[in-house]
Amino acid sequence: MATKKGYQKGAKEYASYYGIDLKELRVPNQGETIIGEIEHHFNITIRHCLFLVDENYAETKGFNVSRYKQRIDSIGISNTPKWINSTHIPLQLIDNNIIDSNGENIASLDEIEKTLPENSDSDIIFKYKDAYVNTIWGNIKIDEIKFEYEYSNEKKVIKIDAQGFVKAILIDALNGERRFIAENVYKKDCFNCR
Repeated sequence: MATKKGYQKGAKEYASYYGIDLKELRVPNQGETIIGEIEHHFNITIRHCLFLVDENYAETKGFNVSRYKQRIDSIGISNTPKWINSTHIPLQLIDNNIIDSNGENIASLDEIEKTLPENSDSDIIFKYKDAYVNTIWGNIKIDEIKFEYEYSNEKKVIKIDAQGFVKAILIDALNGERRFIAENVYKKDCFNCR
């Protein structure tokens, strides 16, 4: 026997006892034509280069650290403020040089980064007494550079759905076995039935 609606429990018990096949033939519902899944795991490590800005010096140069923190929080993806209460912040640099008040090179961020471990369980901080970085706001005095590691583990599941290729689904009501009927097969079978 075949139906478009399915069978009640009593009908299934009766059919099972007397050896009657019960089938349900219908258009598949959303999600019923999943034929496979691909699972991706992403382990991401990000190293942030952050600066402890000398706020008094920054104010004399017209760089308001509090307003800047609010601005970078407002353009972030998260709804939770990340930078407003942070001591160390990212800066948009013109170059990677760290200089003293005389303009002499102290170090380069590129050189420092070469000495860092690939992954670290703790932050790595470099302290300075007389250090400046060249930013889009001019030279900004910094007291520290902090390299902070952020770890993220994500899982993404991609479902392979044959919805566009399946015209009908044939379900055995007793054992749950499913068979997909492709659109071209459905047309062929219907043509032969006329």
